[in-house]
Amino acid sequence: MSHLILIRHTRPDIPEGLCYGRTDVPYILSEFEDWVRHEPWPEKIHAYSSPLRRCLDLANKAMPTAVCVDERLIELDFG
Repeated sequence: MSHLILIRHTRPDIPEGLCYGRTDVPYILSEFEDWVRHEPWPEKIHAYSSPLRRCLDLANKAMPTAVCVDERLIELDFG
């Protein structure tokens, strides 16, 4: 059986209410580390990520396999 698991990046380290869209903003490191330790993943998994650091860092740290970077997964551009 196949499963599709969608993961959103941890909270960005920016002022509340700021629309950041495609901007490569930093993430809150403590939340990132807590999340990575918490989730066990199957060894056989295909992982895809946006190239933005808040997504790619999480995917690379959490996934047991190589992560495929896909530009189409980048957030919307809010101008």
